[in-house]
Amino acid sequence: MEFLAARGNTPRTIDKKVGAVRALFNFAKKQKLFKGENPAADRNLLTRKQKNAAGSKPFDLADIQTLFGNAQFAQSKTTEPGFYWITTLGLITGVRVSALAALTKAAFKISPAGTHYIYIDKDKTEAGKRPVPLPKEFFVPLFEFVKSSGGFNFQERPDGKGASDPVRKLLDAHKKAIGYEGGKQTFHSFRKTFNNFLMHSKVPIEARCQIIGHELDHVNVQVYGQEYSLEELAEMVVPRCPL
Repeated sequence: MEFLAARGNTPRTIDKKVGAVRALFNFAKKQKLFKGENPAADRNLLTRKQKNAAGSKPFDLADIQTLFGNAQFAQSKTTEPGFYWITTLGLITGVRVSALAALTKAAFKISPAGTHYIYIDKDKTEAGKRPVPLPKEFFVPLFEFVKSSGGFNFQERPDGKGASDPVRKLLDAHKKAIGYEGGKQTFHSFRKTFNNFLMHSKVPIEARCQIIGHELDHVNVQVYGQEYSLEELAEMVVPRCPL
């Protein structure tokens, strides 16, 4: 940890790297390949509360209006259509940017009951693989764009960590162009903003976790509960999408 700190790693990054070491030793112990105590156990610089506070901040709805309710962003539909569509989609779904960037036309579906949705197949966790309902009036032009362009066309990083960098650069450039001075707000902030929006719209936590792609570790849900159907999710979420 001292070695990492001396080379400029932040406490959050140090904890993440030490966590990888901790997981390796836990695996070795489970496989009977290592005896003794895990040397990386309890080696965190930040508490969970501190980590959450240090992460990206959600946007206020007024900030969303300032950032995207202007002529510059509307113009990007023509000048940077991939950025326009992936940003708007992130706003109304809370899906991670790399999962959205990986979407192809095969991910766009209509259920037998007529619900329009995208299926997220490439995400951070197993819970992230899920259907996400969309308003029909947004789904149709977005699908036409994806069909005609072959996708959002953002190049993934060679280390396999997704396509966040090119989208981040375009978002930062847009914020600078309109003179927006936000805090620690990134594309991931859309995820937090959307979750907060659903919470204040009285959408149950089980439905929020299902649509955001979070595990809900509670015996009542895991043992006795059932997932909401796509149609039930659409009924709760789609009318509230801030289009």
